[in-house]
Amino acid sequence: MPSSLRVLAVVCATGVVSSIAHAQTRLLLDRELNETYAEVVSMTADTLTIRRRGMLERTDRDEWLAILTPGEAWQGVSDQRILLAGSGAPFAINHRLALVDGQRLFGRLVVEGLTTPDTLGWSIPGFENLEIPLERILSLRLVNSSFGGIETDPADGDTVVAINADRITGFVESMGDPLQIDRGAGIIDLPWRLVREVHLVNPHEPSTDLLLWLTDGTVVAFRAGTIDSASVFRGTLALGDESSPGEMPRGPMISVPTIVVRAISFNPSRLVALSSLRPASIEALGDRRWAPPIQFGDENTAQLDAASITISGPVQCEWPLPEGAIRLAGVAMLPENARLWGDYELVVGVRTTGGEFRELLREHLHAQQVMTPFNVALASEDAPAGSIVVRVESGAYGPIQDELVLERTLILLEP
Repeated sequence: MPSSLRVLAVVCATGVVSSIAHAQTRLLLDRELNETYAEVVSMTADTLTIRRRGMLERTDRDEWLAILTPGEAWQGVSDQRILLAGSGAPFAINHRLALVDGQRLFGRLVVEGLTTPDTLGWSIPGFENLEIPLERILSLRLVNSSFGGIETDPADGDTVVAINADRITGFVESMGDPLQIDRGAGIIDLPWRLVREVHLVNPHEPSTDLLLWLTDGTVVAFRAGTIDSASVFRGTLALGDESSPGEMPRGPMISVPTIVVRAISFNPSRLVALSSLRPASIEALGDRRWAPPIQFGDENTAQLDAASITISGPVQCEWPLPEGAIRLAGVAMLPENARLWGDYELVVGVRTTGGEFRELLREHLHAQQVMTPFNVALASEDAPAGSIVVRVESGAYGPIQDELVLERTLILLEP
């Protein structure tokens, strides 16, 4: 199935999906972020059956944090919006909605018939229209330009980006017709035809449900899910619990072939992508007078939202650690375009809450060793870690092509 097919509503509650004849090799992360390559044969609420080194193994599903597709960390996903509804008719879908729990849903904005002013109407063909509370929304994108959109500063408040890239900041009162934003001196009415994006200042609330990353860029939560021997994932959409005030109604059962599932996170609240954190400092090392800014890939095309991080050395970068951080794991690479002269020491460590630096990893990257996976413990009873430090120290050829790429770099939080 092409990645441009919209898979969220391929099959509704009573739909049937064709069997997939073969299982894919997946990358599994266990509870300590250790990697295992295996085929996923089936999954129940309690077990995960895998084929590893030709042998079938039935494991406890709680042993695993995530399932990924190897080799896709450096590939994007399609930006073409096509959804197949239950009727089988194709729909061009260009609107993208991002929620506070990490979901990214493609559909259509609905501005008429809202029952309350503090909700947004959302239509996914094949399902009933949803009214989503504004407090559950991070962003809405109406123009099919790029996955990344426009960066905004939460300190400015809610932000409306017009189609000409002008920005209006304040407090969004309503996302009905018209959109209303309070700038302090009064409320401004904006017709939706002039709006490109809307960003709301709502805190992230990690999902407690199963999160799936699909090949077309959709990220969707499920209350429960299974994989059968025909390589079909079946689950109940977790678009909120109708018994909880302020939440969205629960969705129906759907089925999708696992070939369109890029990644699954069993416990999203325990994983934090390093790329999602703002660096506290970037300092040039040696004789270098300044350090270029860190380049981040697009988290919207990355499995588990762990976008690539490109650092140009010699440099030291520091990120504040979230509360409860216990491990850091990922892959460090010398990119292909820097392998002629690139030669440096990669140092990973932590700065304790008392200001002391503690080295955790040192690896020499050069043309003959271009990649190294890493998985280090951050926690220490004697000196709690306050921040993560990454240093690129020049090697044999000096500060020439000392470029570091961190892929799939995840922070594990304590249970």
